[in-house]
Amino acid sequence: MWAVVPIKSFDNTKSRLQHLLSAEERAQLSKLMLQDVLSALLAADGVSTVSVVTPNHEVSAFAAALGADTIGDDGTKDLSGAAMAAAHFLTVEGVPAMLLIPADVPLVQAADIDRAIAGHPPAPALTLVEASEDGGTNLLICSPPEIIPFRFGKNSFNLHKNEGKLAGIAVQTPDLPRIALDIDRPEDLEVLCKNGGGGRSAAFVTKLEKEGRFVPS
Repeated sequence: MWAVVPIKSFDNTKSRLQHLLSAEERAQLSKLMLQDVLSALLAADGVSTVSVVTPNHEVSAFAAALGADTIGDDGTKDLSGAAMAAAHFLTVEGVPAMLLIPADVPLVQAADIDRAIAGHPPAPALTLVEASEDGGTNLLICSPPEIIPFRFGKNSFNLHKNEGKLAGIAVQTPDLPRIALDIDRPEDLEVLCKNGGGGRSAAFVTKLEKEGRFVPS
C-alpha cells in the first residue's frame, strides 16, 4: 500500500490554537505530529511507500530524513485538492490503491494502519475512519486511487461514504479510536496528553500542560 500525508507547511497552522500557543510552538507541534504519523506509517507492515504531499521544501526535507518521499503539490488550496493531486500521481504510476491520512493524527500506531489495510475489501473499494470531533475523515483507503471525488472537511466522512455508495463500491468503516483524534482545539490537546503514550507530540503538549498553557477556559 502506498500511503500519502498531505501537509502544506509547518508555519501558519492550527489557527484555532493561536490564542494559546505562539506561532513557533504551533509550528513545532505540527512538525512533531507529522513525525508521529510518518513513524507509524513507516513501521506498518502493510505499507510499502510513504510520501508527503507538499509544496514546501522544509517539509520535504524533514520527511526525507525520516525515510518518506515527496509528491509535489503545486498550488492546490486544500486537503481535497492535495488528495486529488496525489491520487492522480499514483494512478499515472500504475499504483492500485492509496492510503491517505492527515498530518495531525498523532495517536496513530502502525497496528492501526495494518488493521485498516487488512480490512480493506478487494477493489473497487473504500475504507474510511471518522474524526471524532467534526465528522471529518481521518483515514481513507481507496482502490483505485481516483475511485471517488474527495470532499475533506467537516462531515466529510458521510460525504465520502455516500460517494462510495453512489459509485457502487464496497465501503468499510473500521473503529480505530486512535485515528479518530485530530488536533484542532484545546480539548484535543488534553486528550493527546492523556492518551499519547510515548509519542513526540504528546511529550511536547504534556510539557505545555505542566506550564498551564492550554487548559480550556
